[in-house]
Amino acid sequence: MALQGLGAGVVVVLALVVAGQTQTSTPSSFDFGSCTCNLLPDNCDANCCCDPDCTAADKEAFTVCLVPPTASRRMCVYDDWVVTDNTQLRTERTNNNLFCVFTDNNEDRNFYTVPTEPSSAAEIDSILAHTNSYGFASTSSGSSSTAEARAFYQLGDVIQTQLSSNGINGSLVLPQPGLSGNCNDFSTAEFLVDKSGSCVRTVATTLAAICETDPSFRASTYGNLTVAAAPDRSTFLDLAVTDTTGNCPAGSTISCIAEPVFEVGSGACLNIVSEVVYTVTYDDAKVSAVELTIQLQNITTSDPILQTFTIKFVGPATASAASASSPGLDTFPRSGNPGYIIGKPVLAGVLINQTIELDSNPSRWLSLVRSSADGSCDSNTRESVAFGNNVATSCALPVTLSTFDDCAALRATTVRQLGVPAATHVGQYGSSSQQVLSDWVTILDRDTIQPSGSTLATPGACTNILTGVHLTLLTARIGSLENPQNTIIGARYTFSYQTIRFLCSGPFCLPGSEALTQAVQLSQTATFVDASAAPEAEVRPSPELARKLPEDFFHPFS
Repeated sequence: MALQGLGAGVVVVLALVVAGQTQTSTPSSFDFGSCTCNLLPDNCDANCCCDPDCTAADKEAFTVCLVPPTASRRMCVYDDWVVTDNTQLRTERTNNNLFCVFTDNNEDRNFYTVPTEPSSAAEIDSILAHTNSYGFASTSSGSSSTAEARAFYQLGDVIQTQLSSNGINGSLVLPQPGLSGNCNDFSTAEFLVDKSGSCVRTVATTLAAICETDPSFRASTYGNLTVAAAPDRSTFLDLAVTDTTGNCPAGSTISCIAEPVFEVGSGACLNIVSEVVYTVTYDDAKVSAVELTIQLQNITTSDPILQTFTIKFVGPATASAASASSPGLDTFPRSGNPGYIIGKPVLAGVLINQTIELDSNPSRWLSLVRSSADGSCDSNTRESVAFGNNVATSCALPVTLSTFDDCAALRATTVRQLGVPAATHVGQYGSSSQQVLSDWVTILDRDTIQPSGSTLATPGACTNILTGVHLTLLTARIGSLENPQNTIIGARYTFSYQTIRFLCSGPFCLPGSEALTQAVQLSQTATFVDASAAPEAEVRPSPELARKLPEDFFHPFS
């Protein structure tokens, strides 16, 4: 142990620390996360200078270099705390009033204790009893930047466009929800910034009045443009358009997508845009291709309309490289490397043939029930669970009096709406490999849903109906205190059941009111509980001083 210190005439009493015993094969002083910004397999991550997939040309587009912190090998205290210095090692006097152990031979003091993965619900309960968890906080961030006339994009540059109809230059608009949930049409797409959001369009007058005139409902609004390959606008790229119905094959133009039409007889507005997805391929800090996928829907009421807008960026060799390295497995951005990043999707999949199968859409890995604009349960969209963000969702399931004639069918409907059972495992790390089962944590109590419901003697009532699903995720930080990595060490489902009754009050249950509906409230929650184990260290007791007096100390009294 080498020392660097201040102050003369002081004794340094150094505490020798014995590392705590860990319960896994991973060394307790192992520094996880040598390149935490490398999230895209076989692809260059923006501003990640340690990413081996980044070429010199890629790094020219970087604005900063993301460098993970390293564990400190020094321990410093104020020199006023040091009484006497009798060390035989070399010391140096500086001006910062600190006494530092320059090389620490007890590195375990700077690292989290490797936690033990719980294997039963009882062990999870034991951990929960010693932890505190609260809140539904979430973090959000945004960026806005204007690109200069460069021959390449930088991270955060607004994607430049040109309208095909009149050649006017502009920016790629990606509507996102505002504070009220309504669509903000001034939100722009930014280079290498994946973004997705759902927002509401309010029908201001009648459906007949706005169906064919409101530009936000037309596919041409989002596809009648070309995209600049670079901010200098020297080259523009046409969009390769497709739809979700298969009527327009990949590579079509926007004219292939049908425009909104109002049917007078049925009162329906056909071909309303419900989802827009831009997939941008880039190479050497330039846009090389843009794919546009549009989903249409038909509406018959003037209720608020929900639209979803997404943009994602992919490197040119992502798919081919992934196929060569991991045949048959999906390619997706990591949610951390190795530890989870707060706000990234939690990895979750199903164990099939010793391999974890993941959905191709990360937002569907681990998701909760979601309500539509009118509060009813939406079967088409789900709320994604992001690491570290506690979330509670709910929706209303409409039922009629006749629904209670078949309680088993009602229960099957609630189970289907709540989306269980789904995933069997969650990723322990943000970069868990689908082929390494030790990287995954089994979700406990997933198969404990009670048997089918039964009908009470009173008509219009059903017991044992699943109305709530609650997921608890135990998390722990591992590695260096200065560079901790977030992991998931345990997961468990709990279920809520109720007796549902159709309330016969007012107009309900009267002859001719069979079509009137009431609502059954369904809810789901995801809660993250921090079960990190603090560093453990044993300090040797202070040395005992040998007190010896001269033999004649008490002379002449002895």
